[in-house]
Amino acid sequence: MSKKRLPIKIILDLEKGLIKPFSKKIVRRASDMLGVYSDIQANRRIIKNGNPIIYEFCESILSRKKNDLSFAMTVIYPGKIGSEYHMTKGHIHIKPSPEIYIGVKGKGLVLMQERRKLTSMEIGKGAVVYIPSLDHL
Repeated sequence: MSKKRLPIKIILDLEKGLIKPFSKKIVRRASDMLGVYSDIQANRRIIKNGNPIIYEFCESILSRKKNDLSFAMTVIYPGKIGSEYHMTKGHIHIKPSPEIYIGVKGKGLVLMQERRKLTSMEIGKGAVVYIPSLDHL
């Protein structure tokens, strides 16, 4: 007999950039981003001057079943390292996993790559970006 699956309620704390409950939280500082930005010396200077948080990622793992929806929130703090704006490390999907990004405040770019083709799309407050299974930052 299989267990009955119940609806799950998640709270979005848009001011703090958290989802509740969350299963995993990652805080990336400038020191975690060495090699991501092209200006390594600028990155090292920023680490020396306080090693600020670049972004935070908070995920709620609702289920480990195949094809279930995953839910996460990322807060990217404003700033630059060298001439590049703060960004995430990006990630690669092993299996097809489309995603939806929702701009809560501020503005930025979503960068996507398929093989050698790079595409960018603006995101800002109220914008929803659908990302098919592509690598993205």
